[in-house]
Amino acid sequence: MMVKSKSFTLWFTMCICPLTFLMKGQSFDIMGVFNYGGVWSMLTNPASSCDNLLKLDVAGTGINFSYLNNGLLLDLDLIRDGIPLNENVFFSRYVKVPSTLPEKLMIFSNYDILLPSLRYSITDKLSAGIFIRRRFFLNIDNLNKETVFLTITMLKSPDFWFEYKIENFHSSFTAYNEFGLNFSSVVFNLWQHFFKAGFNFKVIYGLGNLYAYSPLVHYHFSDSATLTFKADVHYGHSRNFSLREFNFIFNPSVAWDPSLPFVSGAAPALDLGIVYEFRPFYRDFLYEMDGNPNRLDETQTKYLLKASLSLLDLGSITFTRGIFSGRFLSNIENWDIKTIRWQSIEDFDDTLRAKTTLEQEFGKYIIKLPATIVFSLDIKPLKSHDLYLNYTGFFPFMRTEEPFQIHSLLKHVISIRGDWRGSGIIIPLVYYPWAKTLKPGIGFHAGPFWLYFSPITLPALSSFVNTAEIQGGFSIPIYSRKPPDRDCLLYTSP
Repeated sequence: MMVKSKSFTLWFTMCICPLTFLMKGQSFDIMGVFNYGGVWSMLTNPASSCDNLLKLDVAGTGINFSYLNNGLLLDLDLIRDGIPLNENVFFSRYVKVPSTLPEKLMIFSNYDILLPSLRYSITDKLSAGIFIRRRFFLNIDNLNKETVFLTITMLKSPDFWFEYKIENFHSSFTAYNEFGLNFSSVVFNLWQHFFKAGFNFKVIYGLGNLYAYSPLVHYHFSDSATLTFKADVHYGHSRNFSLREFNFIFNPSVAWDPSLPFVSGAAPALDLGIVYEFRPFYRDFLYEMDGNPNRLDETQTKYLLKASLSLLDLGSITFTRGIFSGRFLSNIENWDIKTIRWQSIEDFDDTLRAKTTLEQEFGKYIIKLPATIVFSLDIKPLKSHDLYLNYTGFFPFMRTEEPFQIHSLLKHVISIRGDWRGSGIIIPLVYYPWAKTLKPGIGFHAGPFWLYFSPITLPALSSFVNTAEIQGGFSIPIYSRKPPDRDCLLYTSP
C-alpha cells in the first residue's frame, strides 16, 4: 500500500505516529496499586505516601509509555523494528484500518520519564517525598473517518470523492519538566476507620509545544489530485522550536534551541489525594513498645477495604508563540495538490500564504495540564492471604472542543494481584469506553524491578493493536522494621 497524497499524509501522520516525535492517562498507574508501590503510588495518589509499608523508597528511574486510539491498528513489531524512515513502508507494513471506524477518531499518546526520586516515612504518621519527571503528550481529537480512508486508499476510490466536514478538530504535542514535593499525613485514626491525606506541590517548566486546531473544515475532491478546501485553521508552536529543518512528512527532526531550555517559566501545579481504610481486625496488629500498649505493626497490611480518591495535574503552562504561528482562512477551489512542497515548515507556510488569507499570531497562550480524577477501591477478601481485588477508574477533565488542553482518556481497570514483601504480580483487565475495547495485561515487581505491559496478545492471533501501555522501572526499597518485641501483643480495645 502506497500513500501519495502528502497533504493528507500530514494529517494522518500526526494522528497515528506519535512515536516519531518521541519514542501515557496518568503516570505509573498500574504500579501505583501495589501496597509496596513507594514512589509509584505517590504519583497516583499523594496520600499513599504515609503509613507505608516502606520506610524509604529510592526510585532510580522509570518509564511509562502509552498509545491509545479508538480505531486504527498498529503492528507491535514496531517495538522491535523501530519507526521506518519511509512513510510508504510504514503505512503498508505497520498500519491496518478496520473495515469499520467510528465517526470521530481520538488519539492519545504519552511518554513519561521518572528521574531519581524518593519518599521517606518521617514518623508513623507523616511522610515526605521528592520526584522529577519529564513528560510528553500527544492529543488528536475529532478526526473524521473519511479523512483516514482517503489517505489509506490513495484517494482512488470514487466513494470518497465528495464533500466531508471536520468539526472542532485539534491536535497538540506538549513536553514539560515536573519537579514535585510530596507531603502526606494521617488525618485521624479511629482504629476501625483510618483516614490519611496528602498533596504533591509541583513546579512545571515547559519544554515546548506544537498545536493546530480548526472549528470547521470542509474539503472536497473532484478527482484524486484536485481539492476544494475551505477552513478556518490556527496553527503554531512555542518559541524554542528550531523549525527550519522540520519535515512534516516523516521522521521529523525537531531541534531544540539550547539557549531556551525552559520557555514557559515556572508554573505551579497540584495533586491532591485522600485515602480511607476499613480495618475491622486492627486488634491483631497491636503491640506494646516503650510503654505504649497500642502501637500498630507498620510491617503489615491492616485493611479489609481501602478507598482512595485523587485529583491530579491541576495547573497550566504558559508558552510564547514562535514566528511561524498563525491563522489562515481558506476558500480554495480546485487546488492541484501535486504542486505542494512539504519539505519544511517554511515551504508549508509559503504555500499557505499564496493560497489563503494568512494572519500571523503573536503573544502568549495557555496549555492546561491533563487534570484527572482517579478513584480506586481495593479489597482483601482473605484475611490470612495477600490476595487483592482492585478497581481503579480514571476520569479526565476532557472537553473535545477545547484546543489548548492536554487530556488523558477515560479508562476502567479491574485487577487481581498477589502483593508480598519483595515481590508481587498483577493481572488487570483494562476497559476503554471511548474505544469499546477490553484489553488484558500483566505486571510484576521483583526486588527492585518493576514491569507492566498491555495488551497481552498471541502472535498466532494478531500482532495489530489499537492500544499499548508499557510501564517499567527500578527502585531501592527499604522496608519498615518489624516490631522489636512480638511477645507483648494486646488484644484489648484502646
